[in-house]
Amino acid sequence: MIEHKGYQAGVIEYVPEDDSFFGQVAGIRDVVTFAGRSVRELRVAFRDSVDEYLRFCREEGREPNRPYESEFTLRLPADVRDRLEELADETGETVEALAVRAIEESVAEPAAA
Repeated sequence: MIEHKGYQAGVIEYVPEDDSFFGQVAGIRDVVTFAGRSVRELRVAFRDSVDEYLRFCREEGREPNRPYESEFTLRLPADVRDRLEELADETGETVEALAVRAIEESVAEPAAA
């Protein structure tokens, strides 16, 4: 996990066109991105992006978004939980990660046509 000053990197994607990686700071409304060709470059770019974001907010006189995360209990029918556990075993992900992804996908805004 890449972290800096309480911020975390979200999903990092590979960009084959230029053999690099691209990511976005997770858990904030503002869009803060970073990129690099190696893990080391990604870590440096992430820290630089967070620092630049905080500097920008300070210069503009506004509060930066703070990462948000919430926790809640979700009761699932046994068959749904069993299927989640099977998928987690198949994909190597945690049950929680699969559930979060499913929720994120269900509340994502539809792409513009």
